[in-house]
Amino acid sequence: MENDKTQQIDLTGTDSLLTSADEQLVDNFFATQSQGVVADNGFSERVMHCLPTTRKYRLNRIWTMACSVVGVVMLWLMNGFSVFVSGLQNLVGDLIGAVAAFVVSCHVSPLLVICSLVVLGVVGLVNVIGNEEQYI
Repeated sequence: MENDKTQQIDLTGTDSLLTSADEQLVDNFFATQSQGVVADNGFSERVMHCLPTTRKYRLNRIWTMACSVVGVVMLWLMNGFSVFVSGLQNLVGDLIGAVAAFVVSCHVSPLLVICSLVVLGVVGLVNVIGNEEQYI
């Protein structure tokens, strides 16, 4: 038999007892009462370290390690590392080739613009360093 004094309160629906102003007051209260981090000389960390690990957690770690080892061995056996390096070299070469071949509307290659900016930067750096040595 249910107690007549019990009352079901649904805070998830639209019939919430707290208004937005009430929620703001509660948030402000807890923000002012917060003490921040409590110094416990590493007690919490020791407790967390001593808690028993579950079987699922251990199996998950073992399964992840086993799959990683099998993946690395398969890459090594199938010469996957050299294929990866070759693919990466081809990708970089294609990107450099695309930048070098791209011509803007004024018929100047971006590679030429980049080289010009690098030369100007080096000349400017040499001038700055030369001026500093002059005043020392």
